[in-house]
Amino acid sequence: MSPEQFQVRAGVANDVQKLAEIEREAARQSTGLGDLILAHLLKQLVDSGVERCLLDVPCSNEVACALYRKAGFVDDGVRKDYYPTNNGREDALLMSCQLVNKV
Repeated sequence: MSPEQFQVRAGVANDVQKLAEIEREAARQSTGLGDLILAHLLKQLVDSGVERCLLDVPCSNEVACALYRKAGFVDDGVRKDYYPTNNGREDALLMSCQLVNKV
């Protein structure tokens, strides 16, 4: 993936959006690009009538957790041993954002 590219995977079920992945090169982190990508995606969801966005993120990914919280996501819980790692498994932080009246 080139530094200008990013990947977003998502799926919609009813009025709930599941954000599966926003992926960027580590060298491009902390440049504000993630904020812009996420804001644009959330605006598109609001414009499409989606009321809620859900996601999960590895608990150890503090940069991503901070990005999502800054965008209005709240912690909903933890899914134990969700992600495989080289040393076993890691918990996932479950987060959500109400999109009604957002933007």
